[in-house]
Amino acid sequence: MSDHARPYRAALATAILAIALFANACEGASDAGRAPSGAPASTGAATTSAPPVGSETTAIDGIYDVTITDSDAAAAGIPKGSFADVVGDYELSLARGQIRLVRSHGVILEVLRGVYTVEGDTLAVSGDETPRLSFEWQLRHGELRLNLTDTTDQTEARIVDELIFNTHPWERKH
Repeated sequence: MSDHARPYRAALATAILAIALFANACEGASDAGRAPSGAPASTGAATTSAPPVGSETTAIDGIYDVTITDSDAAAAGIPKGSFADVVGDYELSLARGQIRLVRSHGVILEVLRGVYTVEGDTLAVSGDETPRLSFEWQLRHGELRLNLTDTTDQTEARIVDELIFNTHPWERKH
């Protein structure tokens, strides 16, 4: 993650610290709708493992876009004063084990950079300055659907992760 992105993530987590009680109340509710870890893999996801970084591509390699709106932020419980920190257009780049997420809302900001692996319907993300993230994924008709299943991010930042990654399908550009 770039030096400019670190303060953004820290400010973002701080900005939503005020909703910690809301997040704690919702944490149990989010587990209620999750399939048990032993549940069968969702349909539509190819069974593949990511090769070492820089080698062959995976089934989900590509560039994807999503837009997060004020309505999305409100529905996620983000305080109105923090909408500007999360609302905007996001571009997700997955290429040969390298992941990059940028946000543009007047200015382009790198939000996340790291490495990823794909095993079955699981996408695992990590990096030196990136929280570990784990997703269930489906790719159908150019739409990548992600469902955050685990993260090392704190409760407040997890709400933002879920907002960005889970709210809408990611539309494939390339």
